[in-house]
Amino acid sequence: MAESDDGLLRRARTDPDAFEVFYRRHVERIIRFAARRTRSPHEVADIVADTFVAAIGALDRFDPVRG
Repeated sequence: MAESDDGLLRRARTDPDAFEVFYRRHVERIIRFAARRTRSPHEVADIVADTFVAAIGALDRFDPVRG
C-alpha cells in the first residue's frame, strides 16, 4: 500500500527520498494544470518549479489536519 501524501510530507522534513516520491506522484498533474494556463513551455516549467519550491519551503509548517 502506498504511503499517504501526509506521511510523505511529514517524512520529507528529514528524508529527501520522501519528497521525491511526493514530487513524482504529483508532477504530471501540476504540469497539466500549468499547461492549461499558459502556452509557453518555459512558463510551465517555472510554475512547476515554483510550486515544488514553495512546498519544500513550507514543510516545517505542514499540518496534516489542515492539509
